[in-house]
Amino acid sequence: MKTRSVLTTTLVATVVALSCLAPAHAQRPGGVAIVDTRYIFKNHTRFQQLKKQLDGEVQNAQSAMTAKQNDIVQMRDRLKDFNAGTPEFDNIDTTILQRTSELQADVAIQKKEFFQKEAKIYFDVYQEVLAAIRSYAQQNGISLVIRFSNDPADAGDPQSVLRELNKNVVYYEQTIDITGAVLAQLNNTGGHGLPAGGGIPQRSTALPQRQPVGAPQGTLPRPR
Repeated sequence: MKTRSVLTTTLVATVVALSCLAPAHAQRPGGVAIVDTRYIFKNHTRFQQLKKQLDGEVQNAQSAMTAKQNDIVQMRDRLKDFNAGTPEFDNIDTTILQRTSELQADVAIQKKEFFQKEAKIYFDVYQEVLAAIRSYAQQNGISLVIRFSNDPADAGDPQSVLRELNKNVVYYEQTIDITGAVLAQLNNTGGHGLPAGGGIPQRSTALPQRQPVGAPQGTLPRPR
């Protein structure tokens, strides 16, 4: 009996010692979370500010192009006052051709610039979103974060129904949706640190729609 008692005590002590030597992360298996990046972009304060600023630049450029276009129209009206072949007619006609060519070149250049600016806004903010997701996941023992969409399907829209059928995530517990926490981190701290409390803020399942700031009709379309 004494020998068995000593053996039992030794085994228990060995198990306790081994459990103390086990790495901490082995006691905390990695979790899985989901995040709605579309929702985050729609409600990301700085992103919306940047988009609004870009919309304003597009509108200003559109107004300038429209003014130049109106000047060309007025010159065309002036041609009616002169006979074809006269020096006055030829001078105005040449000016119209030059101004039209310059306007088309300006429009092409500005369209390219605005598309590049918009792409940079999306890229920079997306990198910020990824950093916030990574930070939250690392601090909360999450090993895998899956992108999903919580947009409700519109039964009257075939494309919307098709997107719904092709969703990778068909069911999830609300507790693994970290969208609210990531969005709070981005809006409250500018992408640095976590919101006070460390919890996962709840979000509405309805996605608020931002009213787009459309550019005036004319030669310079707004970047998509």
